[in-house]
Amino acid sequence: MSQPCDILIYVQHLLGIGHMRRAAVLARAAQARGLTVSVVSGGMANARADFGAARVHHLPPLRTADATFTRYLDESGAVADDAYWRSRAEQLHAIDMAEQPAMILTEHFPFGRRRFRHEIIPILKACRARGGTTVSSVRDVLVDTGNVPKAQDMVGLARDHFDAVLVHGDPAVISFDETFPPASALADKLIYTGYVVDDRDAADNPAATSSDDAANPDGTDEIIVSAGGGAAGMPLLACALNVALTQRGERHRWRVLCGHALPAPSFERLQNLAADAAHIVVERARPDFHALLRRSRLSISQAGYNTVMDVVTTGARALLVPFSQDGESEQMYRAQAFAGRGLVALLDENEMTLDTLADSVERALTLEPVGPEALAIDGASRSGDTLLALRRGTAISR
Repeated sequence: MSQPCDILIYVQHLLGIGHMRRAAVLARAAQARGLTVSVVSGGMANARADFGAARVHHLPPLRTADATFTRYLDESGAVADDAYWRSRAEQLHAIDMAEQPAMILTEHFPFGRRRFRHEIIPILKACRARGGTTVSSVRDVLVDTGNVPKAQDMVGLARDHFDAVLVHGDPAVISFDETFPPASALADKLIYTGYVVDDRDAADNPAATSSDDAANPDGTDEIIVSAGGGAAGMPLLACALNVALTQRGERHRWRVLCGHALPAPSFERLQNLAADAAHIVVERARPDFHALLRRSRLSISQAGYNTVMDVVTTGARALLVPFSQDGESEQMYRAQAFAGRGLVALLDENEMTLDTLADSVERALTLEPVGPEALAIDGASRSGDTLLALRRGTAISR
């Protein structure tokens, strides 16, 4: 049996990679405070995340078939059957028994991933039975479904199985109860950490690439187009590329970054469209994304948690085009809140055309860059401090 760990982090990414990225930042923050960390990942293995020195365990992977999150597919693309789910639960139980963590942190559950409760709740109960602590990690905004029974179920799960809920947001910007009205029922468990930011860039990552021209490195005065992991980013990437190919777009230099979850045929299609355009670069997402943003003229992106943090903390001018397919409301709510504070420009994805995107680009270019002091972005540090305090049983700063 391996040496017991201080914290076991459970993370299940299904469509994008935001939860994985945030869990990785929390893992490194905990390790920086001397805590030993192990991670259980239940998503596809192609997601890239740096968990530091943590032991990483992989369950039989699952992903969602689409943004409705109603069908779950295994690695072969088949709908996962009962035997597949049982195998995951058995392996998770075995990992918990081997690790014997003093604390379990679940990324997003019980405010999401409730389909996975049958594998998660047993390890939460086991942790508490041995005197451990259970913590939920949740982003600033939840998807608003208007489903009261569903919300009450989340409250019940949080009250029954968790000692603390870390809300990774700034209540001065977005209060948790704005998108989760029954949050008051969890007031004694909620701890706002501020926004969790992964602020490493090329200087910290030898895998990062850059231009050979030191006087004019990649990103300089460019329009950077990105869509997080890329699984749901093709409409934005394609529209932006087609704007870049117009007469209006030719006035700028463009760099279109395609996340590694964007299928290879889609990536190749975008590369082929730009093959003869000297002012456009189409490439896969890069580890020096922050450095590119700092040098950019404008960022065009969706409005996922990590992407918005990347943009705001680098001081880049930004145009957000929130993902809103299949009734998704999370990104729009966040984008509206940040646009309302003058931090970004906003275009509704449902209104996106070549003309509206081109107009929005010109409008966004008139924005004054806003520094990171506009909101609380010390969530990684404060989360690390909170996890250490919970582990030691000392007072927590709220």
